[in-house]
Amino acid sequence: MLPGLKVEDGRLVERAGARGPRLTGCIREVIAGPCGRRFIAFTRTRRINACVERVEGTSSVKCAAVVLVDVDAPVCPSPEMLRDLYRLTPAEATLANLFYLGKTAAQIAAERRVSINTIRTQLKSILSKTDMPDQLCLMRLLARLPTLT
Repeated sequence: MLPGLKVEDGRLVERAGARGPRLTGCIREVIAGPCGRRFIAFTRTRRINACVERVEGTSSVKCAAVVLVDVDAPVCPSPEMLRDLYRLTPAEATLANLFYLGKTAAQIAAERRVSINTIRTQLKSILSKTDMPDQLCLMRLLARLPTLT
């Protein structure tokens, strides 16, 4: 989490005694000011980008949506999304993401203690279900899927 912030009861709140509350200050500016959106980059311990956007509603309560993105975290489509969109099995969804992260069939086979032919068979099934002609096209497909977690 970002320095000076914590999640409490499902809400992002400032920690007691926090120094330099950049995000909470930004939230206040977005809610109260003329600019409805701001972006901030945090680089102290991890590279995290934040987008703060005013949310207009019918309520008199002023709100903002905050999206935090850990730039250094490996980002893959969720296995659940792959199962729902392409009817991949849990093993196939995991395998697709391992390929997406740059692992080779030999590395995956060794990690899973299965034969490389098993991995190749699963990859063929993934390609068939996603209607992709080859592994490169599969990687392009995975790169275009949303990765919200």
